[in-house]
Amino acid sequence: MSTLLFDNVRLIDPTSGLDQPGRLLVRNGEIAGTDKAGAEGVPDGAEIIDGQGAVLCPGLVDMRVEIGEPGHEYRETIASAARAASAGGITTIAVLPTCEPAIDNPALVRLLRTRGEETGAISILPYGALTKGCKGQELAEIGLLHEAGAVAFTDAPARLTPPA
Repeated sequence: MSTLLFDNVRLIDPTSGLDQPGRLLVRNGEIAGTDKAGAEGVPDGAEIIDGQGAVLCPGLVDMRVEIGEPGHEYRETIASAARAASAGGITTIAVLPTCEPAIDNPALVRLLRTRGEETGAISILPYGALTKGCKGQELAEIGLLHEAGAVAFTDAPARLTPPA
């Protein structure tokens, strides 16, 4: 496989507290090391990518996403949401259950997770509806939704209305 050297980037790693200009070496698709900006030495055969000062960090997670699919594909599809998210450095989106139909059955949870994987750009973590149709009247099958891959439960809309 290939060796890539990302040069002239701002390295950010919240886990270790790293935030500095530097370089990142990738071998065979895995991070092989980092060093400070201006360090000498390039591995033989490495492709050098000049980051022009861009931030290089772990992928971001958007925890409250409302997408059009299913139900409003004319507005947005999973594919278009994936392109928009990945363009902003987001690798995972948690999708609210307030689409039409609401994410209140295991088949929809599995569909969203699979469609996210198929994009090759993002992972989708579906919220399951707390109640059927997000109507607040009858509990949804929370256990089955969880088994299918729902990561949390809510009926809340994406946009919260401030109190009057």
